[in-house]
Amino acid sequence: MPRHLFFFLLTLIVPLSLFSQKPDFQIKGKGSALYLTHKVSPKENFYSVGRMYNVAPRALASFNQLSMDKGLSIGQIIKVPLDESNFAQSTSKSAAEALVPLYHKVGSGETLFRIGANYGNVPLDDLKKWNKLSSDQLNAGVNLIVGYLRVNKSESSLANSGIKSEETPVVKTPAAEIVPAAEIAVVKKETPPVVEEKKEAPVKTPEVTKENTVSVLVQPAAAPGNEKEGFFRSEYDQLAANNGVVSISGSASVFKSTSGWQDDKYYCFNNEAAPGSIVKVSVSGSEKAIYAKVLDAIPDIKQNEGVRLVLSNAAADALGVTSEKFDAVISYFK
Repeated sequence: MPRHLFFFLLTLIVPLSLFSQKPDFQIKGKGSALYLTHKVSPKENFYSVGRMYNVAPRALASFNQLSMDKGLSIGQIIKVPLDESNFAQSTSKSAAEALVPLYHKVGSGETLFRIGANYGNVPLDDLKKWNKLSSDQLNAGVNLIVGYLRVNKSESSLANSGIKSEETPVVKTPAAEIVPAAEIAVVKKETPPVVEEKKEAPVKTPEVTKENTVSVLVQPAAAPGNEKEGFFRSEYDQLAANNGVVSISGSASVFKSTSGWQDDKYYCFNNEAAPGSIVKVSVSGSEKAIYAKVLDAIPDIKQNEGVRLVLSNAAADALGVTSEKFDAVISYFK
């Protein structure tokens, strides 16, 4: 092949490889300012990118602090905002929609609880189901599904990357067997013989006298313990015997979790106590208390601003808390 022809073909192939890159489905940002990144390809504009990611063109321009009049440049990296219109954290969708998995790259020491809390308090069971996990253990560097990009099948090329709908198996009911009339046996109903019951002589109740009276002492039933204090109560008591206890008070909030409703294993996030340690939590002005294991430091998101404790909803229910925030007293070990 002539040398000049080789370089000519190379100039055609290189740009195609540059602009045919796979979309980046890894979520960036934190709190309510989550976004994806998109590299602009030839002929793309605010409208075409907006249709691709199911976001309004003006919202796209505003999020990037760009003017729609100037348009987009080839190779430009723009941020695609994720909000209630295009970010889903359930697998329910209409027939015209597709759900594209979005990921979080697990960092060193990150737990499933903390990741769920950072992305809008995703229930632990949902994270495990989406990622087909059999336990709470995570390896650093793994891409974890934390939500889905909701797009229109007829407008977005990303729909091809969407998850497949779960089909509900149809259970076939076997047809009832028809028995020919000729095969139906006629059973003659026989009248059972009448048996005359013998009358028993009445039992004479002995007269109760002073001599045959027996005194019986009835012990009152023991009051049941407060099972809702939690599974970790005994561990806390053992540590309390040999360690100094520090008590602090402050605002506490609640996060959703499936843990604790059946086994009384309560969990929390706290910045003072060490991860893995047990804390005692009570509502200010109340003697009722529960014992919870600290998962990690409090996730740095807007809804946790100013709180000293984030408690699982099962633990809050055991305390009788019905509001999203409450004043708490937290006791922990140094």
